[in-house]
Amino acid sequence: MLSVVALLCAHSFSLADAHGFMVRPEIRARKGPFRYEPQSLGAVGPGGGITICGRGEPSPLNHAQGDAITKVGAPGSEFEFEASITAHHLGHMIVRVCPWMDGTFTHQDLKKCIRLKGQGAGPKPETWDLSANTGMKHWKATLPSKVELDTLKTKVEGTYTIQWRYNTANSCQPSDTLADQSNCNEMKCCSEVFTNCADVTFDGIPNKAPEIPKDPPVVAPPVQPPAPTLPGTGTGCKWQRDCAKSAWCNDVTMSGWCSGQTEQDCKAAVQCLWGGGGSSPQPPSKPEPEPEPESEHKVSPTEKAKGMVGIEKFCEANRKWFCGEHTINVGADICDCKPLPKPQPVKLMESASETDSQPTKFSDRIVRQIESHGDVVDVDSE
Repeated sequence: MLSVVALLCAHSFSLADAHGFMVRPEIRARKGPFRYEPQSLGAVGPGGGITICGRGEPSPLNHAQGDAITKVGAPGSEFEFEASITAHHLGHMIVRVCPWMDGTFTHQDLKKCIRLKGQGAGPKPETWDLSANTGMKHWKATLPSKVELDTLKTKVEGTYTIQWRYNTANSCQPSDTLADQSNCNEMKCCSEVFTNCADVTFDGIPNKAPEIPKDPPVVAPPVQPPAPTLPGTGTGCKWQRDCAKSAWCNDVTMSGWCSGQTEQDCKAAVQCLWGGGGSSPQPPSKPEPEPEPESEHKVSPTEKAKGMVGIEKFCEANRKWFCGEHTINVGADICDCKPLPKPQPVKLMESASETDSQPTKFSDRIVRQIESHGDVVDVDSE
């Protein structure tokens, strides 16, 4: 009889999303907390706050002890980038050369970076389109010239940071422009995004090795412009900056969008916060309905997996996975999660008279209907 372990090995999956990471040049934090699953280092789900270099502590936005520095060739030469894609979700990749990054580097600073162009890459040379299948992907691009590198004004002489970004297309068709008003910008994307950073030097350019700070700079939050009040709107609608209340807390485009909303629309939008000052009359607010209690679920083996050793315990141990929401439906042929039927309430009701001429007194007859069994029991009064 096949065991659960054998079945999982046959499926070759883990209960964690896995997508991709840059291999060449070697990325920061490669030997950090995600050293056994580097594909998870830069993972951010749809609508989440996109990181610049990845997640975890210490932040990959700071160069750490053990991080590699790769020599990529002379300015203006060709360099072949490599990325490992472990789960294919379509989409595209973007590679940018930036000045040396530390915790003071912001999302706004990314706009000053140099976006690389691939050689013979078709109508969109600045976009590294993902080819079919998983595995190692290769992209030949032209490195910036010496004049272009000088404009970056890097903090550490001759040393730069390359940002790799993979915009997946498993939830939407993401824009490749990174424009503020697009569905996939520097701060937020309609689909999953993966980011890595790698430190590099160039042949022919003198460089100094970066010092590892004892107290690395704290990663600074993005500096956002204040929400303007549009002429004639008279609203006090502001951008909701509390990330516990809004997934758009780091999306700078919400500043302008919220400022144009009426009080009613502002209060209905989770991205916004009403701060008063509105001049337009609003209808009385309706009391919010109480949320319905979450229905209970039952996790059980599928027909295909029944009879396997320990399958019931396995399904129950992974209840959160099989009953949760995920971008990939891994393990659906092993365990199934179904909501339990809600118990039907027992109702007490008076019966009408057997004749329509006169109403029957409550003391004459009671009819108790027990819906849970579908039976009707008549209880005559004594």
